[in-house]
Amino acid sequence: MTLTEVRGFTAPSNNPNDLAFSGVHLHSTDGVTDRVYCFTRQGTVLHSFIAPDATPIGLTFDGKYLWLAGDSANDIYQLSIDGTNLRSFNSPGAKPRGLAFDGKHLWNCDHGTHRLYMLDLDGRIIKSFATPNDAPCGLTFDGKYLWLVDKESDLYHTLDLDGNVIHSAPTGIGSMRGLTFDGYHFWVISDATNKVYQLARN
Repeated sequence: MTLTEVRGFTAPSNNPNDLAFSGVHLHSTDGVTDRVYCFTRQGTVLHSFIAPDATPIGLTFDGKYLWLAGDSANDIYQLSIDGTNLRSFNSPGAKPRGLAFDGKHLWNCDHGTHRLYMLDLDGRIIKSFATPNDAPCGLTFDGKYLWLVDKESDLYHTLDLDGNVIHSAPTGIGSMRGLTFDGYHFWVISDATNKVYQLARN
């Protein structure tokens, strides 16, 4: 289950944090402009909106709503696709990073506790386990496994829903912050290169 780079393009902002795929387009957060950007898989920015948190980090899509993790208030927000803040709850850790949705539950990795949390949609912790490395950032779900990228080690990890590591490998991209899956390809975003990369699974 290795990932290889297919192509890359410039990110819509200079300080990207995370990625989500909404069924058609990609979305990313930026911790300096405090915005969420919507753009095509070719890199064309379509629109953006101000995030409800001063430092938006994690981002995922549940089929209808965007979910955003904020590093300023340490909250997780449910947003309409156009950015309307519908509700929020406290994140389980003090430094929330990547978010993923598995069809029923939210998953959140936390940089402070070095844990991965499974949450119901009201923020209650169902279970948690330690992350393989100490700088978890991007997180996504491929229909069977969780995929987690670590910013400092330049590793991605494939995990089952009990936290067992199935596979780990380097990407060679460096400073990966965000990760998402569009049903066919993985996408990562790097704040070192300010680029979005499309990755193929081999």
